[in-house]
Amino acid sequence: MQLARVGAGVVGVLLVVAGAGVVAAQAVPSVPPRSVAAPTTPAAAPAAAPAAAPGEPADVDALVAHALAANPLPRAAAARLDAAQARVSPAGARPDPMLMAGVQNLPVTDPGFADEMTMAMVGVGQTIPVRGKLALRRRTAERQVDAARADVERTRLEVARDVRVAFYELAYLDHALAGVERNRRVLVDLVRAAEARYGAGADLAQGASAGMGSAGAAASPPRPPSAMSPAMVAASGSPVPAGGGMTSGGMTGMGGTGRGAAGVAPPTPLSAGPAAGSTGGMSSGGMSSGGMTGGSMRSAGGMAGGALQEILRARTDLARLGEDASALQEERRAVRARLNAALDRPSDTPVDAPRVPERIVRAAVADSGRDVRFASAALGARAADSPLPTVDVLQALATSRSPALRAHEALIAAQGAQVELARRERMPDIDVAVQYGVRPMHPDMVTATVSVPLPMQRGRVQDQAVAGARAELAGLEAEHHRQRNAIRAEVARLHGEAERARTQLALLKAVVLPQAHAALAAGAASYQAGQAGLSAVLDARAAVFNQETAYFRALSEFAKAVAELELVVGGEVLP
Repeated sequence: MQLARVGAGVVGVLLVVAGAGVVAAQAVPSVPPRSVAAPTTPAAAPAAAPAAAPGEPADVDALVAHALAANPLPRAAAARLDAAQARVSPAGARPDPMLMAGVQNLPVTDPGFADEMTMAMVGVGQTIPVRGKLALRRRTAERQVDAARADVERTRLEVARDVRVAFYELAYLDHALAGVERNRRVLVDLVRAAEARYGAGADLAQGASAGMGSAGAAASPPRPPSAMSPAMVAASGSPVPAGGGMTSGGMTGMGGTGRGAAGVAPPTPLSAGPAAGSTGGMSSGGMSSGGMTGGSMRSAGGMAGGALQEILRARTDLARLGEDASALQEERRAVRARLNAALDRPSDTPVDAPRVPERIVRAAVADSGRDVRFASAALGARAADSPLPTVDVLQALATSRSPALRAHEALIAAQGAQVELARRERMPDIDVAVQYGVRPMHPDMVTATVSVPLPMQRGRVQDQAVAGARAELAGLEAEHHRQRNAIRAEVARLHGEAERARTQLALLKAVVLPQAHAALAAGAASYQAGQAGLSAVLDARAAVFNQETAYFRALSEFAKAVAELELVVGGEVLP
């Protein structure tokens, strides 16, 4: 009866795991709860990770608003915009007039100031630019303001993208860590139950061997000690029973009888009387009691070895979970530091329970697996009913709204004005001046002058300036063409990533996760019936864990692709 009670405990653990999986396989929750404590058994659908610190879950929109106010990049871009705006007025203003004062025609010898040509002079001069030059200079400065303004918008979008991408990555890592913890607890329970079952099976084998009679007992070899030591107990801390055991498939070889491991009463130990009668009846068939006892012990030894392997396999899985948790924790610290850097906060500032917003979850995957549809029955078809605009629409939006392209277009316009200004520079500016001379003993005099530079080196100066400005404009136009192509390609790539994540989520919700949970339930049932070992259950459990992790990874990838698209397009892309 001891083995039956232990086996029932093992099956209880497995049925809870499989039962939860079967229920949740029908519908993976589309929006994780704000904070869910890690259960003892793995749920079939992914659950939200607990908050890293007490408090309300973090809201990504609030974090974006905080980053836009605190991050130094938008402030730097705004300062550059102020500087560009301050340069507009000076660019369109005429040069300041020049004030002149002095003495003219003073002889170096007598009569000095008494000379009739000597005078004290005061005058003003002004440079008059060629018509259109000031307007072109002002236009250049205004276009540079437009470029700086677009750069401010681009910088704000980049900061928002950085916050959202890091936040969604944290949401995935928290879900993954919660899944590792759930798996660890389940493995600990399974290891404890398997160890108890292993010990109970060994004790039963000992009792059966003792009941074979003196002849069988004399022929039976002593049972070897357990190969497991207390040091092999990992997270559970439960002691390892000494002695042999039985496999998860059940106990066989006792008089040719095979029994199930759970829910079936163990064989009644044979007494000395019936054993002797059985021996007499079986001797005529050529089988002695000593041979029967040896076969029973070999079967018990085989069961012990199989159970030991399964326990060691479970303990190896536990150790690997620790390795996975360590890697995830280190990755989370790095991502949290990146998020806090965007928020202008210390790197170790906690971020409470990050989760993907509900509107993005609804856009990524249907609420139920029954609502999942695909564009066609062909292999590799996308999930239907995409909330994203088509690639052509997104590319058109990007080429018209992208801040990077608008900034570059403004720079091209500014350079175009510079080309026209270089042409105007072939016509020199005019300097005019008026002077008034005072002579002490003679009438005062007025002088007016007009000065014009002579373009003696037009081919080496003015023409080369025009050629340089045109070449600069051609380079900007070619770079703009390259940027447009790059943005179209980036839009197509990000749209494909988002659709790939949507399709993966649809497959996981409608097909993969339900089948993984069904496989786990079938493995638990086979283990209960003695038709499979614990390894099959462990494999099925690992498959469920991997698919749940893939679910949240795909959800995070979709959210990050949307955030990247919003940066490239220059605004929201989801309805």
